[in-house]
Amino acid sequence: MPYLILLTFLAGLTGGWFFTSEHYEANQAAAERAAVKAYKADVERGNTESGKLAAVETVIQIKTVERIKYVPQVTTGKPCLSASAVQLLNGTDKPTLRETTGQPPAESAGAPEATDTDVETWAIEASGQYESCAARLNALIDFEEGRP
Repeated sequence: MPYLILLTFLAGLTGGWFFTSEHYEANQAAAERAAVKAYKADVERGNTESGKLAAVETVIQIKTVERIKYVPQVTTGKPCLSASAVQLLNGTDKPTLRETTGQPPAESAGAPEATDTDVETWAIEASGQYESCAARLNALIDFEEGRP
């Protein structure tokens, strides 16, 4: 009799394990299928957003190049920033400073000055870079907002 009880217990345990295992595996397979489906949807959406972003960046680059073409026609090429100011803009920690206020700074040998043409070109390029950065950020936001 004790063997019969033990045998019944083991049969129930084995059957329970088998059915629980089957149920778990079925749930696991369904979860994997759902994850693959979501991944494929994200890849597709990402490819679509990347294509849109590439088109926007191309337009920005073309617009920037077109604007730069006109710079020589609207500027004189006269110096407008001293070599010290250019050093500061280029990230020099300590540019060559003026000895007294109102006096031109002691120029470093070979230090370039910036002309109005240089400044206008820089401003247009910076504007293009800003627009491109903003377009990338907006594409990321659009991608994230499109998630389920």
